[in-house]
Amino acid sequence: MKIKFQTPKKRRKNNQPARSEKISTPTNQPITENKPAPKENKPEVTENKPAPPVTNQPMQFSQPVEIGDFGYGERFTGTLIKGASYVNAQPKYVNNHGLVYPKGIARFGDGNDALYLHHGNDNFKIGGKDLKNTILYDYGYGATILKVSATNGYTMYFLKKVYYIPVHQEREFYILIGQRPDGKWVKYFDTENLCKQYMGKSENVSIQKITSNGDTIIVNYARCNRLPKEMMGYFYEKLADEFGEFRFKWDAATQWFSVEKITY
Repeated sequence: MKIKFQTPKKRRKNNQPARSEKISTPTNQPITENKPAPKENKPEVTENKPAPPVTNQPMQFSQPVEIGDFGYGERFTGTLIKGASYVNAQPKYVNNHGLVYPKGIARFGDGNDALYLHHGNDNFKIGGKDLKNTILYDYGYGATILKVSATNGYTMYFLKKVYYIPVHQEREFYILIGQRPDGKWVKYFDTENLCKQYMGKSENVSIQKITSNGDTIIVNYARCNRLPKEMMGYFYEKLADEFGEFRFKWDAATQWFSVEKITY
């Protein structure tokens, strides 16, 4: 049974104010490897190149909208694809969840901000049409794709990765990838890695929801330190002892996100 709960409005002790913790992205954080170079050193990429960014206007993010799914078929025989606007192959078979395709390329969306999925080699690579301009995705069984529209020439997508644990319980984390105005696809952050780095582990953390507010993406979480090992991954409101959020604010100067952790 999948158990969900809403973040309670009041979880503070003795009416203490929420704690805000500024976080500097550590050097061992995987997302820093993709941090864009200064504009004057960027290679020119012509594939699906959007218009130049409007740098004199603040960044604005839309609310995430689900547009599709992908994952492994039965016994890893093909790739289950839902919501794609184009697939360059005929489906192999149909299962209870949808059409399963052989090795190939699928496209989600159209135009300059289309997202391409390269599948069929025991992993997934996602991003541009050119395989060299993609990001390796090798988490769990697949992902749900959520699009975030952004101003200034950027396109971003959340990949919701799901881990299945006993009794059909699920644990969800999110990766944010995006296409820069020069056409290059990068990975901005992974909420599972953040939980491991700033909370010690991710097994006792539940990502509850993701929203946008202007130039900031907000990731709400619940943390429970009192669950026995055999119950890790199960979250009950009465046992959670920390609620909070990660705030990813767009920095126009670095063309990247800063991170702030707030505990309620």
